[in-house]
Amino acid sequence: MPTCDHEPVSLYVPARNAEATLAACLQAVRAQTQPPGEFFILADPRSSDRTLHIARDSGVRVIAQTGPTLGAARNQAVLAAGCRWVACCDADVLIAPDWLEKLAARRGTGAVGIGGRTLERTRGPADEWRALHLPHHWGEHAFKNPFMLVSEVLFDRTALLAIGGYRDDLNYYEDSDLCQRLREGGYDLLYEPAAVAVHQRRDDLLSLLTLRWKYSEYRQKHLLDRYVGLLEKCRVNREYALNTLSRSLARGREELTYLSYLLFFHHLVLDLRALLSRRPLFDEAGRQFCEQALAGRALEAAAGCAHGLTDWLRADLAALCPAPLSQEHEPDLPPTWPAHLDAVQTAVERFCGEFSGELAGIIVASARYCHQQAGAEEVPRLARPAPAALHAALAGLPLRPGVDVTTAKAIRTVWPDASGIHLVGPALESERAALGVERDAAGVVAVAAHLEALAEPLRVFHEGDAHWRRLVACYQPPDRFIPGLDALTAADLASAAAGAGWHIERFDTLVGRTRLMLSR
Repeated sequence: MPTCDHEPVSLYVPARNAEATLAACLQAVRAQTQPPGEFFILADPRSSDRTLHIARDSGVRVIAQTGPTLGAARNQAVLAAGCRWVACCDADVLIAPDWLEKLAARRGTGAVGIGGRTLERTRGPADEWRALHLPHHWGEHAFKNPFMLVSEVLFDRTALLAIGGYRDDLNYYEDSDLCQRLREGGYDLLYEPAAVAVHQRRDDLLSLLTLRWKYSEYRQKHLLDRYVGLLEKCRVNREYALNTLSRSLARGREELTYLSYLLFFHHLVLDLRALLSRRPLFDEAGRQFCEQALAGRALEAAAGCAHGLTDWLRADLAALCPAPLSQEHEPDLPPTWPAHLDAVQTAVERFCGEFSGELAGIIVASARYCHQQAGAEEVPRLARPAPAALHAALAGLPLRPGVDVTTAKAIRTVWPDASGIHLVGPALESERAALGVERDAAGVVAVAAHLEALAEPLRVFHEGDAHWRRLVACYQPPDRFIPGLDALTAADLASAAAGAGWHIERFDTLVGRTRLMLSR
């Protein structure tokens, strides 16, 4: 797919309720060292602020958004673009002066999507947590085939048309879904960290956690249709809350731990709200009653083991689901409702049971910091465990299946000439059987099935045997809290692999579980 470094680029900015950031965003585009050949704003006329007025006064071409979602707006922009290459910058992002120049220079790599490194501007605890746990980048190293590219990106328009464009029913996750379909269509993507932008979003505690819930909604929507699914989603929420809490502690950010604690309760409410929204004959009063009942039972369960956190939790949940209703509004509920509340209570007690002693004191102090009643320096630091204690804790964790017959099929698909598989580190017998392990085969693919069982998992990328030319690296964060353990993200793994000189052939991640297929 030949291209020319000097081929012009269409650049658009989607704008809805962007009064606070749009003017600065447009100025950053105008300051590009390589100006776009075409520049326009896709403005949503349904904005409740002065977005449309600012756009029209800017001197930039304005197109009125016609579809109701962000996915539909992006499709409208792609169709309106006059150039083969189409760049996008969200209205709450400032791109560096050489951002477009850096991306455009990489068009000769064969990638149809080239994305940069978007950093977070932090002005409070919620922004700091978002920067640590919801980064819009893949680290310091460039590599092909990231799992997805974020919204500040340059695409080959012909590839977007070939796969049918964005999902027009999505307001969130539309960019990730598009990238997955590009990869499935046989196209390459490229991550270029030299193209830097800064996200200007500003969150409070609840807006941050709601944003995180919306990011995950599409991938977990199958769990939001039935009460039994809500309990499985509760388990997923618990795992994510514990992993982000572990990561905050391991990175010396104890002051952010309350946000991970609150996330578990916040997502309980929003999961129920999503389920009830799918019940068209369940009115608003009934929904509020159920939310209050759920929040009340969760608070009751937390009170016995929350160690000073109950008042903070009560205030934050009251802001999430305000105005408790009187008993006269109690709706007719199915017989399974009391059992669901009982199951939620058990889940809350198990979650809160992870936090005692030193850690409980840290989270209480973190709550004060997150509510701007204390400084970060007033939050105690966690005593780091000795390496031997960390090794022992990891050794005591049961392994959860990480690879299976689909992994073996993927290996045969990507590397049909592979003659055998060599396991690195621990593995279950079922995993050995699924992979068909040959311990001494020549030309093997090395498979690290459980990086999470290793105290220093990233060393695998640097210390593999010299004859390893292909490596499958699998990681599942532990499903329980281990003080001092850094719960790695997909970005950590991909960046470490790229930094060690590995080429990413395939990149898959789902609910914290990551699989990289790598070659030298």
